[in-house]
Amino acid sequence: CVHFANRSNRSNRSKANGGSDLGGRIDPGHAEALLCAGALARSMDVAWEPHVRRLLPAMFAGGLSAPLVDALEGVSNALPALVPIIQRKLIEVISNVLNPGGYVGG
Repeated sequence: CVHFANRSNRSNRSKANGGSDLGGRIDPGHAEALLCAGALARSMDVAWEPHVRRLLPAMFAGGLSAPLVDALEGVSNALPALVPIIQRKLIEVISNVLNPGGYVGG
C-alpha cells in the first residue's frame, strides 16, 4: 500500500506545479488508507467486496481528492458490482459541491 501512496504523493506534487487537484490537501495517512482500499480490491477481488461496501461511506467522508479517485478506480475495476453504488455516491458528492444543500438523492 505504501507504493500506491508514494505514487499518489508524486502525482500530487506535480499537480501543485500547475496541474489540477480535486479537493485541497488530504492528510497523508488518509491518502494511504484510501489507496490501500483500492489496492486490496485489486489484489483480493471479490473476497474484499463485503469489506469495501462497509468502507465506502467512510472513503467519501473526506470529500473529493485524487487518492479517493485512484482508490475508487481500483475498486470499480476489481469489483464491477459496486460501480452503481460508487456512481451514486460520486453524484451526491459532486452535486453537493456544485449546489450545497440542493441535492435530493433518490
